[in-house]
Amino acid sequence: MALTNLQSHLKSKHAIFVEVTLGKIQSKALEQLKELYDQAESSGQTKEIDARVFLRQLDPDVVNEALVLLIVVQNLPF
Repeated sequence: MALTNLQSHLKSKHAIFVEVTLGKIQSKALEQLKELYDQAESSGQTKEIDARVFLRQLDPDVVNEALVLLIVVQNLPF
């Protein structure tokens, strides 16, 4: 779960860790999503879901920086 700006500030500047708890509706929704994913997984239909989640997690700036470092520092061909 992503931290809010306030939570990040408290953690980094004051060493205060805020535990986040889910509400009843959020917990129920998460449970239903897990059940739906399990059903899709049992029928072999998770490839597209996994690909979309993976793409959303990629940060293009981080990927570009890594590629530049590989090309420049490691002298890899462009």
